[in-house]
Amino acid sequence: MQIRKLCVSAVIVVGVWTGYAAAAEEISPAMLVKEIQARYETVRNFSATIRQTNSMSGMEITVSGPVRQKYPDKFRAELAVSGLPDGQTVHSLSVYDGATFWQEQRTPEGKSVRAMKVLTAPDSEQGKMLLAQFSPAAQFRGVLETYAPVQVEESQSDGYRVQIVRLQMTEAARKKIEQRLQAEGNPAGAETIPEKMSYYWNTAGAYCEKIEVYNAQQRRLSQVVYTEVAQNKELPDELFSYTPPEGVEVMDMSAAVGAPDAGESPQGAEHPLVGKPCPDFTLLDARGQLFKRAQIKNKIAVIDFWASWCPPCQKELPLLDQWYQEWKTDAQVQFLAVSAEEKDVVAEFIAQNGYQLPVFFDGGAAFARQLGVESIPQVVVVGRDGVIAAVYVGLHPDIGERLTADIQRLKR
Repeated sequence: MQIRKLCVSAVIVVGVWTGYAAAAEEISPAMLVKEIQARYETVRNFSATIRQTNSMSGMEITVSGPVRQKYPDKFRAELAVSGLPDGQTVHSLSVYDGATFWQEQRTPEGKSVRAMKVLTAPDSEQGKMLLAQFSPAAQFRGVLETYAPVQVEESQSDGYRVQIVRLQMTEAARKKIEQRLQAEGNPAGAETIPEKMSYYWNTAGAYCEKIEVYNAQQRRLSQVVYTEVAQNKELPDELFSYTPPEGVEVMDMSAAVGAPDAGESPQGAEHPLVGKPCPDFTLLDARGQLFKRAQIKNKIAVIDFWASWCPPCQKELPLLDQWYQEWKTDAQVQFLAVSAEEKDVVAEFIAQNGYQLPVFFDGGAAFARQLGVESIPQVVVVGRDGVIAAVYVGLHPDIGERLTADIQRLKR
């Protein structure tokens, strides 16, 4: 593939292919970005097969499968996650019909084992976040919130032109990430900062066919490839309906995820999990290093299960971050903010909000399943003996006070 620069910032660079000189003079990063935005505003239905690969600590974690979105309020995604530390491939099905969000968990063999549902309106905060996951327009807006276009290049591929937008992370976004890394005592984590992005625009089909993200040293951190792309083609409503298979356990998370408070379920030391041993687990930390249960031995562990799309989690995280600042120097206390989402999604969310709490990644929600987590946010407190001492499900405005009391009790 031969690549030729068309424009760097406001400077026109005329390349060796003189036949494209006119095009070079007409295209600037800002112009192409506006063209892409205008195109996305016309997209209603969208289908594609995606393959996203994230590189971390020598591992390649891949998410792949078909995704479909029907305007204005439906989507379906059948994804497989491979390259996990345990060597297994985790399969999941996510469906939103405009009223209920379903997520079905499957075994490595593809057998349905559990289904979660959340009742949420498409115009609610949570509904908007769910729909933005697979909306090309929303995704591109997210890119422009963190990156600025600086250059356009052009290549030929199978008889059509590909325009490549080179983007650079804004200074404000970079500073937020650096502050978080410093707070975590991880200055070496600068190598994981996604400073540069390449956005490949297929001019024949008018869609993005690939996204690549690099660090400052030009090491690729992640790549997303879109194939079998179709836009504005009719998608039947039946594709976005879901009925749990017979015998599959259904977890209704509507109350805890959508409720303004924790409700009347047993909390703290009264929760059914209290008194049970914390199961073995393997997570990935922000550096991409393995973190295992043995690393909380003889410590009091505070484990928060959360997701960036969960409104109560969004309200409780600032409280937990503030509490973490007060306890982070205590060597007897280990805090873990555990998410099963994509690392890039979580890192961006944490950076945008300026949180400093240590984040861990639970591939395929394996640890959450072991603990029987059915609702988020959920905070689990584990004593120095490895036994669960308290559990808090849902949003608790006084979560900091509760955790401080638990730790003081467990230190006696």
